[in-house]
Amino acid sequence: MFGWTADEQASFKVLDTFVAGGSNFIDDADGLRIGPPATPEPSEAITGRWMASRRNRNQVLIATKVGARWALGG
Repeated sequence: MFGWTADEQASFKVLDTFVAGGSNFIDDADGLRIGPPATPEPSEAITGRWMASRRNRNQVLIATKVGARWALGG
């Protein structure tokens, strides 16, 4: 997950490669995060900064979900 298993620089490279390969659908939701709730750079924020820096909002479709709460530690 961006911000947990990949820092912002690595995430941007993944996203650049993804779009260059012809893909345009990104499913990016806080509920999909595997890391701890206090992850400092959530995937959605990194994806948003990548889109802003590439000015490609008209080229990608973002899916997300809201309302899920995950309990860690049982």
